[in-house]
Amino acid sequence: MAVVSTFRDLKIDDILLKRNEKQNEEEMQCILPQSPTTPERFLSNPYYGKGFCEPDQYKVAINRCEDGFAFCELALEMLKDLVNELQRCSESLRKWSDRSQNKITLSKEFKTNRIEVQKPWVEVLNKISEAKLAYHRTSGKLHRARRAEDITSCDVSTTDEEKKKEKRKNIYEKLINDMESKRSAYQVEMFKILGRADDFERKRLEHFKLTFTALQQATSIENDARRTEMFEKFQRAISKHNADSDIEVFNKNYGCETRTKWPVFEDVEQ
Repeated sequence: MAVVSTFRDLKIDDILLKRNEKQNEEEMQCILPQSPTTPERFLSNPYYGKGFCEPDQYKVAINRCEDGFAFCELALEMLKDLVNELQRCSESLRKWSDRSQNKITLSKEFKTNRIEVQKPWVEVLNKISEAKLAYHRTSGKLHRARRAEDITSCDVSTTDEEKKKEKRKNIYEKLINDMESKRSAYQVEMFKILGRADDFERKRLEHFKLTFTALQQATSIENDARRTEMFEKFQRAISKHNADSDIEVFNKNYGCETRTKWPVFEDVEQ
């Protein structure tokens, strides 16, 4: 009998030990996510149905803070993912900009063509400017000599100045005539280059307008039905959120409005 009694006591102790281990394991479980329509009593929740002042029930308040912190961490991770996506998008735009810049540099050929066409023309203009300056200087010098009424005493030098003036005048006029003969052809070449530049600019502006419009339509979400529906649902959920109401529900199920089971005197049943 003693052996049976001892075996029975060990069996009871083993059952009680397993029961305590299971209870401790349940208390360590996190509160599962719940929808607003799920009754608390149907949740896998070791804290429901107990008074807040009972042992370890304070953990429900700590878990609430920890869950809120975990939610904030999750929100930060989502924002980080969004930032990474935006960075990838920005990098793609930068590469696109570089490719476009390389295409734009091709338009510099208009500058090269203009220089080639204008190079001989600039030489003609420089020669005209030099001939004009020399002619005007000689004319001025001769004019001052005549006004000084010094022609008699300086007859030889005045004659030389007149010859020099006439020579420089002829050079000046000849250069002007040469320029006039070349002007039409020069204008034609310059306007050809301008026409090419105008064609390039016209195509560029049209391409930019089409590309920008397509990009705007592709990235705009203002008229997206899914976005509108999601935004409205989010707004409704936010508008219904009330911190005082949440705390009231929490206190009703877990906090100050719960009924704590206080120890009472229990007599020995005979």
